[in-house]
Amino acid sequence: MRYSILIPVYNAAAFLRQCLDSVLCQRLSDYEVILVNDGSTDASPAICSEYARLDGRFRLIHQENQGLLMARKAAIAAARGSYLLFLDADDFWQPNLLETIDPILQQEQPDILIFDIQFYLGNGRRQPFAPSFPDGTRFDRDGKRLLAAHWVEKERLNEMCRKVIRRSCIHLDDPCYARAYLNYGEDMLQTAYVLHHAATVYYCGKILYNYRINPASITACVTLTQLKEVHSALRAKLWLLQTDYPGEADLLSAFYFRYMRQLHRWSVSLFQTESLNTVRQWGDFLGENPLFLQLWAQRRRLHLSKFDRLLLALLRANVPAVSKLAVKGFLLAAGGGRESGVS
Repeated sequence: MRYSILIPVYNAAAFLRQCLDSVLCQRLSDYEVILVNDGSTDASPAICSEYARLDGRFRLIHQENQGLLMARKAAIAAARGSYLLFLDADDFWQPNLLETIDPILQQEQPDILIFDIQFYLGNGRRQPFAPSFPDGTRFDRDGKRLLAAHWVEKERLNEMCRKVIRRSCIHLDDPCYARAYLNYGEDMLQTAYVLHHAATVYYCGKILYNYRINPASITACVTLTQLKEVHSALRAKLWLLQTDYPGEADLLSAFYFRYMRQLHRWSVSLFQTESLNTVRQWGDFLGENPLFLQLWAQRRRLHLSKFDRLLLALLRANVPAVSKLAVKGFLLAAGGGRESGVS
């Protein structure tokens, strides 16, 4: 079996047929599809059963709702292909995906092939990602440092759906698959470990995947639970840098600087929209989190803005009422917030 296509499914009935049909229309047919129904309560199980009944390449697994990461784990365990591809149930492929990647994999033999994706905004509207590298770029053991630096600075290679991964590079005993439930940051978490296991990575600059965007989710505020979960993924990312690139001070500085940018965005949002109790819980979490404490220890070496230095001190002190007032005052003085240049 050449390819295993892994599709976790949770209440995706509205888009599921388009997703599965995009696989069926591929010209290359040496594949299997592992559908994992993650406790759906809509018509998704019936749709999955229909496709599994009509095409023997489709296999269906049912499980209680455990979240995306555990659904992927179940699919990986069942996969028989030499290469694994991840497809989200509300997204869909370009018709030429498999016929595009297959000759590259045969010729280049990479452990991971990364291709480009585009946002699908509905009604036929698409927005391509900017290319990450020149088409045909190959990263070996030494060249992977450039790939890691791009991943740290741009946050552009997290998506598992844009990777074709050699089966031997996914280890189900990796710590990422021990997480009982994770719904935020799972792509980053998995990416850290597959990059660690891969010797070679190849970049294909062709757009082969349509990533559906829910307009409502673009402006939705991140929750405290999600912020806690994403720290697990960030710690895995830091582990990769420290394990695979020891002594690379520039990479670590870039990681912490990027983490500060994320803390800025998350914390300002919480201070402006959440209750004092939620802000206090955020501060309590950070006060015991190794990632934040390491950032605090390195703050003087990162050339942070005046606002970020203030923000770090407020988060470290964890006095919610003072934090909310101070951030509000600083943003007003700066001319209105994140768009004013204070970040």
